[in-house]
Amino acid sequence: MATTGSPSRTALPSSPPAPSSCKLAAACCFVLIVPILLTDEHVAVAESLSIGVNYGQIANNLPSPAQVSWLLRSMRVSKVKLYDADPNVLRAFLGTGVEFVVGIGNEYVPAMVSPAAAQAWLQQHVVPYLRSGARITCVTVGNEVFKGNDTALQAAVLPAMQSVHRALGALGLQGRINVTTAHSLDVMGVSFPPSAGAFAPAALAHLQPFLSFLSATRSPFLINCYPYFAYKDDPARVPLDYVLFRPNAGVADARTGLRYDNMLYAQVWTPCTRPSRGSGTRTWRSRCRRPGGRREATPTNPAPRPSTRGPTSGTCCSGSR
Repeated sequence: MATTGSPSRTALPSSPPAPSSCKLAAACCFVLIVPILLTDEHVAVAESLSIGVNYGQIANNLPSPAQVSWLLRSMRVSKVKLYDADPNVLRAFLGTGVEFVVGIGNEYVPAMVSPAAAQAWLQQHVVPYLRSGARITCVTVGNEVFKGNDTALQAAVLPAMQSVHRALGALGLQGRINVTTAHSLDVMGVSFPPSAGAFAPAALAHLQPFLSFLSATRSPFLINCYPYFAYKDDPARVPLDYVLFRPNAGVADARTGLRYDNMLYAQVWTPCTRPSRGSGTRTWRSRCRRPGGRREATPTNPAPRPSTRGPTSGTCCSGSR
């Protein structure tokens, strides 16, 4: 996985296309609330961070895709993850060099088991935009499917991923576009200290075939981390500064001697220690949320951004490409 490169291949306009202040505020909000952290292999995290955003559209008074495109490029965001494959969004970013992860929603996953359906989806939602200059690097098939109780969906997701992968091959796109699915951090039975991270026994039986597929296809293991929920569940013991990347005492991992100065790194290091061992699988942190509420969601609290230091020492090795 490449580290952050040039965010745009085209010059930014001198000003955004006439967004209202409230719409720009909405755009800023999702940028600050849901950053993506992508960790690369065999390098110190200070050299391997690549920051992007989840572009969600379930809200009102949203800025237009053109306004979002301008805003993200002005912030030097080079990677965007969609929950679908919105053609208006993809068109708004044509020629910008921004890389996209596009998604197949849970409701469409069972149909993707059919090779014909998988190829038709790619031909409609991916191929035309690649030809026009879009940079689509990954397709996610479903989201957190093992968090619920839909056994039919759970049984379909891996065959659907395999079907999409084969369809990419038929279209000459294997090796250019990865296929994966996003998991909840709930799949980890032990999440702290990170060096002791282990899959929950109930999840492991489901995950092993996924890890084999991801290793064979050199695709990333996506994990959704939510520092917000850890803070929300225990605000008395989880310092807000630890969640917001502000100076704090940090938390030490006695097994490794590493000290984590923010919750984000502690959470993302947990799956880094497990799925990648011997599997050749990269780990991407694909979603997170920041605290919200009258005390936490203030004009100043969203301002801090992740440092590029990671733990006080050490590296994150997340498999081979």
